[in-house]
Amino acid sequence: MSGIQTKACAKPECDNFGKRGQSIGGHGWFRTKRGTKRRYRCKICGGTVSTNTGTAYFGLRCTRSEFDRVASMRVEGVSISAIDRTSGHSRGTVDRWLQRAATSTKRFNDEHLREFEIEETQADELCTFVGNKTDTRWLFTLIEVSSRLWPSKVLGRRSYRNTELLCNETVLRGKIVDTVLAHSDGFEFYERVIRAVLGVGASTPASSNAST
Repeated sequence: MSGIQTKACAKPECDNFGKRGQSIGGHGWFRTKRGTKRRYRCKICGGTVSTNTGTAYFGLRCTRSEFDRVASMRVEGVSISAIDRTSGHSRGTVDRWLQRAATSTKRFNDEHLREFEIEETQADELCTFVGNKTDTRWLFTLIEVSSRLWPSKVLGRRSYRNTELLCNETVLRGKIVDTVLAHSDGFEFYERVIRAVLGVGASTPASSNAST
């Protein structure tokens, strides 16, 4: 995909706002302290956007490699305190960068994670807390095993509703292929939700494999 196809007008008042690759053309280059960047122009309103517009890199006063290194360290499980010590960036900066990365990856998933085949799923919940251990939250996660995609997650109470939200989001994003093999722990709502969402007696019924 070319650079132009990934760009869209950034002005909310423009009729072309957010329409990637439509009525967008090249508009020269501009120099920064870290090299030459491409500029694009909306053919409807005349507004310009740069290579970084709409990405996690927009407005950063660092190189992409620095930002990527911090994000990669966190993905690998390195604590924020350790990233602070080893990267040379303050904890506040690291926090802001990680929030940028999370927002950008969510937007990418929302736009592009579509029509993947659902053959085998694995659902689980992780218990965490906010502030202190008396204020607990549950992070529901679901993985499409064959592709290793992580299409959906829900943060909240350990309830039927959140279990249903988790499965519904996966089905809405992907497409069911033949009989789905569904793995889960022994949480009471999984089998009921899987059968309800995927449809008992349909041409593509779910098979629930509950494991501990």
